[in-house]
Amino acid sequence: METPVALKLVVFDLDGTLASTGADLADAVNELRAGLGLRRKPPAAIAACVGQGARHLLRHTLPEVLGPDPAGMPALYRRFLRLYGRRCLRRTRLYPGVRRALAALRGPTLVVLTNKPGRLSRRILKGLGVAGRFRAVVGGDEMRKRKPHPAAILDLMRRFRARPSETVVVGDSRFDMEAGRRAHALLCGVTWGFGRRRELARWRPDAMVTRAANLPAALRRLGR
Repeated sequence: METPVALKLVVFDLDGTLASTGADLADAVNELRAGLGLRRKPPAAIAACVGQGARHLLRHTLPEVLGPDPAGMPALYRRFLRLYGRRCLRRTRLYPGVRRALAALRGPTLVVLTNKPGRLSRRILKGLGVAGRFRAVVGGDEMRKRKPHPAAILDLMRRFRARPSETVVVGDSRFDMEAGRRAHALLCGVTWGFGRRRELARWRPDAMVTRAANLPAALRRLGR
């Protein structure tokens, strides 16, 4: 079955929503740490810092180097992107059921809005074989303000002529939920990613999905 046309726009997060990217991100961070003479960090501790872009990730995983006023951020950021770019598809996979769920969503326009750099995001989606399902992929370096600011969602609504009641934001983190709520869009939280369920629940999403296979049905209900 397909989602009804009453729902015009579905805005997906990438990391933790469509794809499990944590292993490659953790490997890149730890390779960077090793090059700086620092000990490895547990992958779970690195994954907990994912969601607000690479600079946020580096600030929280390299505090020994960056400190409170990270003058060295530009160089480390470029170095991290080179390291991550070389490995961003080694262990990254779509979550189970995501490919089939995307194939079932034929009514609304599908887009990706992520705080990850746009070029890397498009590369990952292409490598995973789902880039063709999205009309737009907007990265954190391509939007006026990053999530949780609502500006990019509002821009996408205008671009695709969708009202807030016709738009749903699908994400695993509080940053997705806050951005969607501030844009007055519908919210669909997913529980398989990096975010914590209780953090999602605080935003009172219109739907909460525990398996990607259930996503098309949840969106059908929101589109009624």
